[in-house]
Amino acid sequence: MKNILIKFQLKSKLHDRQWVRHRTTGDWDERKLIEGIIGEKSIYKYRADVPPEPGSPQTKAKRLRLVVDLSASMYRFNGVDNRLERQCECVLMFLESLAGFEHKFTYDIVGHSGDEHSIELVRKNQPPKNNKERLKLLKLMYTHTMFCINLINKVTVLRFYNKIV
Repeated sequence: MKNILIKFQLKSKLHDRQWVRHRTTGDWDERKLIEGIIGEKSIYKYRADVPPEPGSPQTKAKRLRLVVDLSASMYRFNGVDNRLERQCECVLMFLESLAGFEHKFTYDIVGHSGDEHSIELVRKNQPPKNNKERLKLLKLMYTHTMFCINLINKVTVLRFYNKIV
């Protein structure tokens, strides 16, 4: 979708560094003393980020950021092609699809417009809890598009969010 930029980083990273053994370079592995004496070459080990085994339980939440367009053109052209309505529907589907999975996903929603390049709509670890809070978020999106100035800021926004993520 043109007006919604979704940055998914779906692989949760385990920052547990582990020893990788049986290598030809690295730190000397004390358990391979005899093998080293008889001429074995792979007697070294080093520390590395080891990916989790397939099927292992997820230990850390996956991080998502949803960036939405809240520029004045969204409101202005909403009567032509319903772009603001469709964007709000997508945000609502995003929120409802992740409801109940807060332990698996942490997310935030930010917007950009001609006024600002980072409008915090939903903070990390503070998702809307009920329909009332979701409606308040959608109304905030509508009202911001009504009253912001009309500037083109998209290249700056893309650079900004690429640096963050």
